[in-house]
Amino acid sequence: MMLGNSLAEAIAINLAQVPDLRVLPVPQPDEIAGVGSLERAQAARRFGAARFVGLTVTRQATSVDVALSVVDANENRLLWGTHATGNDDELPAMAALLARSTATALGAHLPKRYDYIGSLTGSVAMTSSHFLREAQAALRRGATQDLLAATEALVAAFEREPDARALRAHALMLAFDADPTQARRTELNEAILRLEEADPTAPYGALYLAYLEGRDNRPADATRSYSAILSRQDLTPAMRAWVLRYRALSKSALEGQAAALGDLEEALQLDPASARTHNILSETLLAVGRTEEALSRAKKAVALMPSFWRHHQTLGLALSRIQRWDEAREAFAAACRLAEAQSPCALHALALWRTGSRAEASVVAARAAKLTEDAVGAYNMACYFALAGDRERALLLIRRALDQGFVDPHMAQDPDLENLRSLPEFDVLLQRLPVSKPDSR
Repeated sequence: MMLGNSLAEAIAINLAQVPDLRVLPVPQPDEIAGVGSLERAQAARRFGAARFVGLTVTRQATSVDVALSVVDANENRLLWGTHATGNDDELPAMAALLARSTATALGAHLPKRYDYIGSLTGSVAMTSSHFLREAQAALRRGATQDLLAATEALVAAFEREPDARALRAHALMLAFDADPTQARRTELNEAILRLEEADPTAPYGALYLAYLEGRDNRPADATRSYSAILSRQDLTPAMRAWVLRYRALSKSALEGQAAALGDLEEALQLDPASARTHNILSETLLAVGRTEEALSRAKKAVALMPSFWRHHQTLGLALSRIQRWDEAREAFAAACRLAEAQSPCALHALALWRTGSRAEASVVAARAAKLTEDAVGAYNMACYFALAGDRERALLLIRRALDQGFVDPHMAQDPDLENLRSLPEFDVLLQRLPVSKPDSR
């Protein structure tokens, strides 16, 4: 139900951007008496619609199949239909594609809009290129090295294509984000110049420059730059939502987590099929103490895109906050299984310990300890060992987390670290943390 409603709303929002169409809001399930075409036609007439769009959504493993039909509400007669199939992380792009196809079938004129980076396809030749397919697949997986290789081949094959240049710049931004060296930054700056040469009016170069302002610890400048992009009238809803997510991060750095909520909620209204926006909003709501709302958003993120481990992890964190440990354990187990990464697997071990499965928790923690360590993974492992009574190892892992950039100012209040608070070594580590902003909880 969540999947179908979110996709229907996303299609309606995209159709609403077409000047030649008048689009009514998507009715809620309780506003329609039945599920058959006759009941839907009657409901459409009651709402004042001459035509209505019907959707049938089928999920199979990690793919989603959507059948769309346009029906004359007065005669209950099928006018047109189509279908699309994609991975569960392609829902916003599928919504935009189905909306464009529907508008064209209805004879409406579609103005030029700049789209979200994951939806760029370029010319007909580029669309059918295996280089593009490889780049899109790597982008969905979050595989930066594969994305770098694919986009390098893509721009070599389609050097004049602005969409190829935009994807290349995006890959280099992700590479710089993971490895912020001067060499990476120089590559990114050069890619932005090439992109702006290919299409001087495109918003992507300005977005990546705003990102760099944020990385330079200039959140006020970054916020203004994102706002300038959002003042444009040639962005698709998904593109606008993407920029809003970036601006939310800048506002969070400038004013605290609560300042990000408005932009994230607006992004969700523009792109309701985006599991990523639901997840980021859930994480932010958790940070400001609105746990029940965070739980609702996390559930929607999982329903829209169950194949991504981070959505399950956020769900587990929300459930943990209200001490629903059995459910949290299952969410963390899914996150650990999908990611095979230290952070979610350490959280799984923690939840197992909390629910009394301590032998199994020890096995999972031992496996997590062998996975690649990062700041959050080291911290979560520290929480497990503190809870399990190994205070020396917990302190060592906290130190490693801080060395790798861990900056959560609420570590002193973490209940998992209760038995470290009497240790002078723990106080020394706490002094390395920033002071929390007053509105961050």
